[in-house]
Amino acid sequence: MRTLITALTRLVAAPIIEIPKHEYQAEILKFFGDGRDLMDELEQQEEIYKKLGGTEHCISTGNILFRYKENELKKQIFIVGIIAKSGRIEPKDLLDVKEVTNQFMEKLLNSWIIIASVNANSRKMIDRLKQAVIQMGGKLYERSLGKVQYLDRPEFAFDTIVIGTDQNLLANFRV
Repeated sequence: MRTLITALTRLVAAPIIEIPKHEYQAEILKFFGDGRDLMDELEQQEEIYKKLGGTEHCISTGNILFRYKENELKKQIFIVGIIAKSGRIEPKDLLDVKEVTNQFMEKLLNSWIIIASVNANSRKMIDRLKQAVIQMGGKLYERSLGKVQYLDRPEFAFDTIVIGTDQNLLANFRV
């Protein structure tokens, strides 16, 4: 039964394609453009992304765009951001999001860590990811690296977190 569901998922999910970084950034500007402080902070974080090393990916499933950096040597994924062109994840996008989160889940189960700055919207995806790892029998830990609030709106409140299966690794993690 599970292989049938997996096959059906592959049939209905949109293809995941690499996109240029500027397409992702244009969507971020549409959504967060009125928060100049936040945009300044995102520009400063570009330097941090460069220091992390590894390979950057900007991928799209149509409505949903993901930007992340993957460092194979350090076994780290830094989720830079997730944005929906429509402003929200639509029901038709759920299979696409699940396909991408499955890739992240496999990394977590293989002792990788994930670093992400989450707001109220992206927190839901991270929580589903954590729940999936636990359902697969893994133990998952989370550590907050700090919170920031821009403007007075929930989508502008961010918590930078690190999650992984090794509690000691998280306790000693430094950016």
